[in-house]
Amino acid sequence: MNRQLKIVVVGEVDSGKSTLIGRLLFDTGLIAKDVKEGLKKTCEDLGKNFEFAYLLDSFREEREEDFTLDTTQALLKTENGDFLLVDVPGHREFLKNMLTGASYADAAILAVDVNSPLGEQAKRHLYVLKFLGINEVGIAVNKMDSVSYSKEDFYQKKEALMEFCKDIGMGLSFAMPVSAKEGDNLIKESSRMSWYEGPCLIEALNIFTVKSSIFGFRFPIQDIYDIKDKKVAIGTVISGRADRKDLVKVSSIGRELKIKKVLAFNEVKSRAETGESIGIVFDNNDGLKRGDVVYKNIPPRITNEFQARIFCLSELKKQERLSFKCVTQEVYARICEITESINTGTFEIRGNIETLEEADAADVAIATEAPVAIEKFQDLSYMGRFVLQRNGHTCAIGIVC
Repeated sequence: MNRQLKIVVVGEVDSGKSTLIGRLLFDTGLIAKDVKEGLKKTCEDLGKNFEFAYLLDSFREEREEDFTLDTTQALLKTENGDFLLVDVPGHREFLKNMLTGASYADAAILAVDVNSPLGEQAKRHLYVLKFLGINEVGIAVNKMDSVSYSKEDFYQKKEALMEFCKDIGMGLSFAMPVSAKEGDNLIKESSRMSWYEGPCLIEALNIFTVKSSIFGFRFPIQDIYDIKDKKVAIGTVISGRADRKDLVKVSSIGRELKIKKVLAFNEVKSRAETGESIGIVFDNNDGLKRGDVVYKNIPPRITNEFQARIFCLSELKKQERLSFKCVTQEVYARICEITESINTGTFEIRGNIETLEEADAADVAIATEAPVAIEKFQDLSYMGRFVLQRNGHTCAIGIVC
């Protein structure tokens, strides 16, 4: 495997996005025989024809109500690399899950129904993808079988999408006609749409690219374990690499530490690299705690004031005390200024306000009660994304500007 991307698949209810993912997995031979048989029986029990979407829908109530309630992940293996496909809810009431599923994606596919006008929720999905900084976005115009694979219907839909994307300053990686139900243009070109000259969907995934990080070693500590009388810092490397005996620093302490051991599943390693979940033993563990960020060379930005953009899942007021979470860090914070907000349903812009409403996106200034280690989202997304919570419930998702 030479690359791996996390691709979020979004779309309104009935756009066919779950069917799209299910059919991709089915046609590429990644579904086990027993799973196919189980799905066939489930469909028979529900009095329905074979539904590819049920390969993704993990809850019984989803099968009965025909819409996705939670995020579901599936690994798609191809000759050119592996793609982690994330199916997220299209229903407005499940916007939180959609945001959560999209917030760590490298790229996105928006599934739209060729028969339906460009709706508010599809527009909101596109705006949220732009808001989260996901610049690699492709469009799958689905259900082409229902319009007899009409070239005119496809281009009419594509034009409306491109016009809206232009209005919000968003570019598209591709737009293609597909039929998830019939399998047209998914893993091979469709003879029923010979007028379409672009790639099929599985080929188009290779258009997406992963932005390489310019940063050095970043290791947010998830926990400190006592293992065989040694204190081991547990976490995942989100950038760069560090070798045994390297000198590193910790965000909350500032002093220099030496890496004595790198552990992974009881194996001693010579280095820690991006994406690895590991444990590290340092020469001095005093003061280390969950939330600390271990780094090498270029330090992260350590501050208690910064500019951000947030997407609200509930009403928020200036100066309200909230919990701020970024990687493994958690501190209290306040929105001390709301520069501008936009209603993502009506796209009305407001300035100089005291309260943000649900589904508002806003430029804000945030002050935390203790310093946090962050980066600009455009530079290192994992340390540039955060959530704001009230009493344990997420009320906004944001990115550091």
